Amino acid sequence: MTILYNDTQNSRVIYLGYDMNLSGKEYMIFSCIYQSEDFVSADEIIEKCYPDKKPRRGDIAAHICHINKKAHNIGGRVLIISKYGVGYKLTDKP
Repeated sequence: MTILYNDTQNSRVIYLGYDMNLSGKEYMIFSCIYQSEDFVSADEIIEKCYPDKKPRRGDIAAHICHINKKAHNIGGRVLIISKYGVGYKLTDKP
């Protein structure tokens, strides 16, 4: 069984066999991080996921916190880690 699957056709993330039910913005942020092999900075996420308005970096951190909480509620662990001054990265990429 695939532990983590990014279903780009249906804009959803399957983790441990369950749909994570991410919001639209959470899915966009997750996909941005998922597509990278290395850390993704908050500025990169803002550029790719917020073309019209510029949120605060704290808004990005809040969305990532929600993604990790949803993963935890499914029975998994933290999906996205942060490194101060560097950015965000998936803990394990399939």
